[in-house]
Amino acid sequence: MFDILGLAITQLKRHTPSNQTEDLDKAILNLTKSILLQPRSRLDRGPVVLQALPVLAEVLIQRSGVSKQPEDAIFAAIILRRLRDRPQEAFGFPRHRVTSLLVDALVLQVRSKAGNVMKNIGEMAVLYCELLASDASESDTTRSILPICVAILSEIHPGVPGQPLDQVVECLRAARRHKPDLREARYTLAYSLCIRYCTMTFANDDYEEAMSIYDEIITSSPPGDTLVPVAQDQVTVLAIFRLMMHQTPEDAIFAAINLRRLRDQPQEASAFPRHRVTSLLMDALVLQVRSKAGNVMKNIREMAVLYCELLASDASESDTTRSTLLICEAILSEIRPGVPGQPLDQVVECLRAARRHKPDLREARFTLAYSLCIRYCTMTFANDDYEEAMSIYDEIITSSPPGDTFVPLAQHQVTALAMFRSEIHQTPEYLEEAIYRARAFSSSSPDSVPLILLSMRPCKTPQRIVSITSVP
Repeated sequence: MFDILGLAITQLKRHTPSNQTEDLDKAILNLTKSILLQPRSRLDRGPVVLQALPVLAEVLIQRSGVSKQPEDAIFAAIILRRLRDRPQEAFGFPRHRVTSLLVDALVLQVRSKAGNVMKNIGEMAVLYCELLASDASESDTTRSILPICVAILSEIHPGVPGQPLDQVVECLRAARRHKPDLREARYTLAYSLCIRYCTMTFANDDYEEAMSIYDEIITSSPPGDTLVPVAQDQVTVLAIFRLMMHQTPEDAIFAAINLRRLRDQPQEASAFPRHRVTSLLMDALVLQVRSKAGNVMKNIREMAVLYCELLASDASESDTTRSTLLICEAILSEIRPGVPGQPLDQVVECLRAARRHKPDLREARFTLAYSLCIRYCTMTFANDDYEEAMSIYDEIITSSPPGDTFVPLAQHQVTALAMFRSEIHQTPEYLEEAIYRARAFSSSSPDSVPLILLSMRPCKTPQRIVSITSVP
């Protein structure tokens, strides 16, 4: 029996340089013979059987790796689990070697999607922690953690049920302590913390630990390191998720920083479509504007430029519509007479593009007319701005259904704008138009409409504008 076992081991050694599957098949046949031809009374405890079993498991794992078929790996795992239940002295094979082989067998099962993938990953994580606490060599523990990292990165994703994230995180934390310079383990730990934060815990500790590891990878890696752009993408994802969760100004600012960095990268270096990054950056800027964080006018200017780029991209209609509504909200809430540094030229061009792209979107038309109105009264005093604003307001007033909330707003702004022009130029025809508009507005009695243009006071406007605009 020992001769058959020795022959099997020789064939196994011969396979390594020759890479012939025939040698593996012969080795498995001879190992099986050495087990099955034992006297029945010695099957459970015979030394040849117990020595042959771990070797048989190892050969089965090798053949499974060559053939890409999971059945050998599944059977090898069954053998190795049984051996782990026996005292090490019974088969003279180091326990850590059995554990390492079992990790190999589970990796092959995960790779081929055989059995319960998440259960196998959880078992691998537990086994690896045991391996680190054993007499296993540095090369063995390094060899085991790398395929575990590959298995985690290939199978652990948001939305997958039953993920053993707690076991995975503890395993990778142990790997990081044991092998602090192994970047694959550090990156996989950060990735796993990121998934756990976004799908399970929402805990600040997970977020901070993941961010710390990603930053370490980004700042300490040599130029051209392939992990750096991947880590940068993950930092951006994490920042966006946190922003959506909490919507604080600080999170909005941090997300915007990462999204701008992502936009500076070549498209092929990022997993995100450029138009998606642009849309997300607009979301972050809107939140900053809402909370008055940073330079509000600078943020609105950036939004206007980004929106024009978005319209020229592959963004969907729903994405561009959503972004239009967000930028209209920001403009109507912050652009006012008397506010310094307003990016009115960029805002007007952005809204003109929106009107061309979405002519039926009333919010964009109204906001364009409003912006032209502000620009006319505070910057240009140009007839083109006046005529364009009036044309859009009249279009809203005449084409809107009864009860439309935009109509009284448009009527009020038309009246105030006509009054403003009559005071600027003081011609009979302009005064006549202002009186006509004022009477039409007065007849509608919009008591709840705020007179948002009454505060416009260019330097050459006489005080008589107060009596003209204060129409009962």
